[in-house]
Amino acid sequence: MEWVDRLVSATEWTAEPGACDWSDTERSLGACLPADFKEMRRRFAPWGAFSDHVLLLEAQGDMESVLARHASLTSSMRGNPDNRRLFEPFGILGMDDGHREKGLVPWG
Repeated sequence: MEWVDRLVSATEWTAEPGACDWSDTERSLGACLPADFKEMRRRFAPWGAFSDHVLLLEAQGDMESVLARHASLTSSMRGNPDNRRLFEPFGILGMDDGHREKGLVPWG
């Protein structure tokens, strides 16, 4: 992942890479997450944050995990369907009954 190496170099990141098991997260979502995202999260362990502007979500955990944020987002969208417009034309994974296997997954 050349661009991840370039990002590590540009940020002068020195922490050791972590280990993440994404299998439970991907199984629960019913979708595979991009390899470059998973590598970026692994390389920027333990924090995964860039100047408090971008926080890369974890595989497991509380509100800082991919699954927790996805569940929170889908719940809020069910409570206020007008919010779906914010994610057009892609939608959120699991929200469109006609195409449940397609849509965006919050990762940061």
